[in-house]
Amino acid sequence: MKRQSITLALTLLAAVATAACDDKQEAAQHAQDEADQAKAKADADVQKAQADADKAKADMMAAFAKTQADYRASIDKSLVDIDRNIADLRANAATVPGATKTLDDGLLADVTTRREAVRANLLAMMSCVPANWDATKATVDKSMDDLKAAVSAASDKIKVKTAAAVIPPTNPNRH
Repeated sequence: MKRQSITLALTLLAAVATAACDDKQEAAQHAQDEADQAKAKADADVQKAQADADKAKADMMAAFAKTQADYRASIDKSLVDIDRNIADLRANAATVPGATKTLDDGLLADVTTRREAVRANLLAMMSCVPANWDATKATVDKSMDDLKAAVSAASDKIKVKTAAAVIPPTNPNRH
């Protein structure tokens, strides 16, 4: 009987231990399932955040490209007028002889150099990134201002000389 009692006690102990192991295994599986669900949700949240960030970046780059194109169109429009003025200056300077022509050629060379600087800065602007936009735009603006000032200065000097060459001097002795 003692042996039966020990066998029964061992059987009950094994059953309780098995049940306890089953509970721990079930709890571990439940914890693993919750962790898997949390990871899946976190992965989905990361993918959504990445998609949102990608869309925001694409929107920002599109807005930047539009800003860049609008600015370029504005500069190109100004350059059409400036290039027309430069052509007029060249035509006027061609009619002036001698030492004055040498001075005019120097003024036109300065205008040409400044026009080339604008062209080079525009090329740099078209390849700049948003982080460099303000500095690049400021460089283009300055080169445009320098070009306009050079054209204006050359225009004032060449037109005055051309007008003086066209108007014959008056003879005070003539009546």
